[in-house]
Amino acid sequence: MTDVVAREGSAAPDVGRPKASPVGPVDRRRVSVSTGVIAAGLAAVVLVVRSIPRGGVLSAVLTFSLGIVALPMMASVLEWFVHRFVYHQAVIRPLTAIFTVHTAHHFAYFPTWRYVTGGPARRLSIRRRAPEAHRSPMRNAGVRLAHFSWYLAIGVVVVWTPAWYATRSVPFVAGLIASTAVVSNLFIAVHDTIHRPGSHHIVEAQPWFAFLDRHH
Repeated sequence: MTDVVAREGSAAPDVGRPKASPVGPVDRRRVSVSTGVIAAGLAAVVLVVRSIPRGGVLSAVLTFSLGIVALPMMASVLEWFVHRFVYHQAVIRPLTAIFTVHTAHHFAYFPTWRYVTGGPARRLSIRRRAPEAHRSPMRNAGVRLAHFSWYLAIGVVVVWTPAWYATRSVPFVAGLIASTAVVSNLFIAVHDTIHRPGSHHIVEAQPWFAFLDRHH
């Protein structure tokens, strides 16, 4: 959706309307098993939350903490499905503009032979036609905010609302909301760091970053 692009002065690609390479078939068994395991874990968390007596600081802290822990499990599944069926394949027609932007990101600005760059991010506008790379710090910040808001919107529909109806627990949902904000920002920061090494030293120093960098 919002993607960093090569800095000014690097080889300037002719963006035009970049074409995406066909994505490979989905390993349905692997996806089903992984999703099933995570769904079972989340169901167990919901049962625990429902079993905790309401009222009191200790129960509120415990259910809030469970919300913080549960969100990354949900996010791992949601991020894969969104990345696969929105960013890399225009399955949902109203979201085609996001697919167009991500296609330009991978096949025009950051092809495999020019995968990293330096300098400040120049984020792509969200347009169905060839996206424009913003130079203004204000407009870059606006696109980053749109990206962050996009993840929060997914959280509202797919995570927070179902969690409320499943548990009716304010602390649990509050934990989910807090964790969603952190993870949403982390999605953006990790992606920036992958393509602009050194832009987020704390992220780059984490033991899990090398794994994500290799499998991006």
